[in-house]
Formats: sequence, structure tokens, C-alpha cells
Amino acid sequence: MAQVKITELTEIADIDNADVLPIVDVNLNTTKKVNISQIKAQAPVQSVAGKTGSVSLAKGDVGLGNVDNTSDADKPVSSATQTALNSKEGTITAGTTSQYYRGDKTFQTLNKAAVGLGNVDNTSDADKPISTATQTALNGKQATITGAATTIDDADLTASRALVSDGSGKVAVSDVTSTELGYLDGVTSAIQTQVDAKIAKSDGTTYDINALSAVTQAEYDALTPSATTIYFII
Repeated sequence: MAQVKITELTEIADIDNADVLPIVDVNLNTTKKVNISQIKAQAPVQSVAGKTGSVSLAKGDVGLGNVDNTSDADKPVSSATQTALNSKEGTITAGTTSQYYRGDKTFQTLNKAAVGLGNVDNTSDADKPISTATQTALNGKQATITGAATTIDDADLTASRALVSDGSGKVAVSDVTSTELGYLDGVTSAIQTQVDAKIAKSDGTTYDINALSAVTQAEYDALTPSATTIYFII
């Protein structure tokens, strides 16, 4: 046979025990041949699960004695899995969209009573009625102030002044002080009538008194007294 490269040799389709391979005998530094049977004899199967020679393996030989060839879809439920499943909740039959699943494992109507708001209605804030307690509290309050008192409902008045009605019939503060008003304390009848009934001058002349005037001592000392005026020193 002509010399050819190894990569250009024809590939064997079926290997037979008699087929040979080139091999170098390193001890003699010589190329020799060896057949497939000789190679097999040099490396037989020593042991597979205690078996030698041509061995047919079983699942137990590879530590899978409890494994079968059942497809995953057909495998039975294991005892441990079944025990775990037995402690789980059974299938829940669906209720309606207007119900809820209660703690006692029953479906109940979902309404305001279910959430503890049985006394609540859907009235808007603007339309809510006044509660009995609120109405009772309102009944004890002052109604809207009208009439003469409207001028004094939100502000303090000038201190120590007499009150009068103004030109609109409203309450107003006068120029008369509480001190001046106190001069009338104890009066039991019309002052002018009482003044008219008082004594005449010591010379026997009757005085026609038609005015009263409250003045300080300094003011009285500085004025010329009128014969028709009674002066009160304040």
C-alpha cells in the first residue's frame, strides 16, 4: 500500500475484534500491530456492583432501587405528600361578588353591618340631620341677636357709662358717667318736683329753680351762681 497520511486513511464503518491498529513497542522501539480483541483483553470490566465480564446493569446497581420508570404525569402521591395535603384546606366553593369569606369559613353578605357600621347610612354630609344630642345643645344656646342689642353683641362698651337708645333705637353709650348717675341713687320721685318744693331764700324771696348742675368745687368757686339753678358739688 502506498504511503498516505493518517488523516487521509479510509475510516472503518464497523469495528471487528480481528481489526488491527498500529502500536509502538517502546521496549524494542519497533512498530507492531494489535487487534481489538487483544485491547479488550488488556482492559476487561473488573467489577460493577459485584458483577464482572459482560454486565447488564439494573437500577439497583446504580443506587436507584426505589426508582421506577413511571412518567412524571403518572407518578402516585407519596405518603409524606399525602399527609401534608391532608392538613390543608379543602377546595373553597366560590361565593358571589357581593359576599366575603368569613373566619368561620362561610360566605356572608358584604354590607355595612358586616363591618360594624350598621347605624351608618349613605347620606351626604350636606344632607345629614342634626343628632338629638346636638339639637339639645343648640336649644340651650342664644338665638341670633336682633333688635336693639345688635350694636353691643361683639364688642365691649365704654366703661362706667349710662346706656341709652340711639336714633335708630339701638343700645348706645351716653355721656353720663356712672358717678353722675349715682347722684340719683335714693331719689323717690321726680327731682324737679322735689326741687320746686324746697325752701325759698332766707329773705323771703321765692326762687324759681329750673335747672340742676353738677360741678366740682373748683368750678363752683369760679362761676357766678344762677338764682334758678341748684348746684351739686361732685
